[in-house]
Amino acid sequence: MEPESGHSNSGHPSAATGECEQRVHALIAEKEQLAAELAQTKLAIEHSEGEIAGVRGKIQELTAERDQLAAEKTRARLAIEIAERDLAALRSQVRELNEEKNRLAAAKERAQADAESAHDKLRALETESISDFIKRRYFSRK
Repeated sequence: MEPESGHSNSGHPSAATGECEQRVHALIAEKEQLAAELAQTKLAIEHSEGEIAGVRGKIQELTAERDQLAAEKTRARLAIEIAERDLAALRSQVRELNEEKNRLAAAKERAQADAESAHDKLRALETESISDFIKRRYFSRK
């Protein structure tokens, strides 16, 4: 007997049909497995896309915060420069005021010395008679 075309080498049509059915069931099972894996992969992709969107949002938030901090840093540097100029001006004013204070203190000491000298002369005049004063003032030899 000749084997029928389209059948397996076993020569039995029922054996070939059984093998085909097993192969079909195996392919269906593989297809279902692949469909389940595809569904899991799609879920993983959706989850990843959600995470990516979250990360992008966080990146935007951090970028905005970085820009704000950079602006604050610039303002702080400007404030420091202004404060340093003000400090230099105040130090100069303090130096000038100290010099003025020293000049005034010296003038005060001179005025006090002049006042004491004048006071001493006044006391001397009070004890001196008018005639002695006139003699001393106009007739004394210098």
